[in-house]
Amino acid sequence: MRIVSPSTGISTKRTLLRPLHLGDLSSIQELHSDDLTRKYAWVENLQSTEDNFNWLQDQVLQNQNGMGLYAIESLSAGQFIGLCGLRTRQDMDGIIDISYRVLPQFRQLGFATEAARMMIKHGFEHLHMSIIYAQVHKDNFPSRRIMYRLGFEAIDESKSWILYSKLREHS
Repeated sequence: MRIVSPSTGISTKRTLLRPLHLGDLSSIQELHSDDLTRKYAWVENLQSTEDNFNWLQDQVLQNQNGMGLYAIESLSAGQFIGLCGLRTRQDMDGIIDISYRVLPQFRQLGFATEAARMMIKHGFEHLHMSIIYAQVHKDNFPSRRIMYRLGFEAIDESKSWILYSKLREHS
């Protein structure tokens, strides 16, 4: 992983996590209109172009501080794959959680795991976080497997979603 800076992006062998820009609107709208994304990412209120535009503007502002969702882009093709990032959850007492969404044609190819891994490293090493959470719908078995691969621990399974946590490893 190579972190250039939050303003230019974070890269791995196959991907670049880069700040969002207004040119990403059609890709984001395509992602948010996908049935599985709507079911598992709680984006029911992001269906119109205006809703997605307002959401995108908010993410662009958050990216300036190294937070919010970033575009996952293929390094080989320069193609938008999905979104990944760290965000403050005001609805959950301000915890920081990792979130990701990938277009259907890029699912189950390791892109979400790769992007989440580099964003977690960014959170721990560059944003100095001590714990990162994740919220995954109980029926979203691919994301549950990603949580396992990334070393997250399930800490609350009492709702329709599972709350996971990952502590910063101290060396």
